[in-house]
Amino acid sequence: MSYRVQLSLPAKKQLDRLDQVTARRLNERLKELTFDPFSTRISKVVKMEPGQRTSRVGDWRIIYRVHESDNAIRVIAFLPRGKAYR
Repeated sequence: MSYRVQLSLPAKKQLDRLDQVTARRLNERLKELTFDPFSTRISKVVKMEPGQRTSRVGDWRIIYRVHESDNAIRVIAFLPRGKAYR
């Protein structure tokens, strides 16, 4: 089963501001997540925020929630590592 990716407005703006190489890498990871957003190989649970997961792409983190009722991955933010866990 494949999941749909939905970007929040702040996430979309952040992705639009990134350089092409980083944006392409993040989009490739999002494609991987559509097949299995719970894979421990490419993501982990955020302990401070129940229900949120994070996926590491170099120095960037994809913060997202999975909504199984409508097979959607809702991306909350794309953040550099230093700001992702504050």
